[in-house]
Amino acid sequence: MNYLNHVTLIGRICRKGEIKRLSADVSVIEFGLALNQTYRNDKNEKKEKTVFVDCQAWRGRAQVVEAHLTIGQVVCLVGKIDRETWEKDGQKRSRTFVTIDDIVLLNTAPRKTEQPASVMPTGPALGTDPTASIPF
Repeated sequence: MNYLNHVTLIGRICRKGEIKRLSADVSVIEFGLALNQTYRNDKNEKKEKTVFVDCQAWRGRAQVVEAHLTIGQVVCLVGKIDRETWEKDGQKRSRTFVTIDDIVLLNTAPRKTEQPASVMPTGPALGTDPTASIPF
């Protein structure tokens, strides 16, 4: 029987590593996603905690992460939970992470430039009725 291994996460990019090129057409990048969770404790006080998730993207998705994702940006990631194990100094080690299948950019990084006041759009003056000149 096959089981479903599917995860959808929405959070902010909190860490972005360097892309590693393993061959001419295979690259990988590891990055982190921060997920904020709100809950109420036993005294009914609203609390917030952050969960950090390690993520990994391969091939073309690695290039998208490198080129378009910035720290603080909100994204939706779709992928599967993966696990890797190894042995170091006689100790068995493991880590769990999400291998990304799809990336949806939910916002872009804020722009650092401002428009000059002469270019900024203007609307009707406060207290005036913009619909007053409509004949119907």
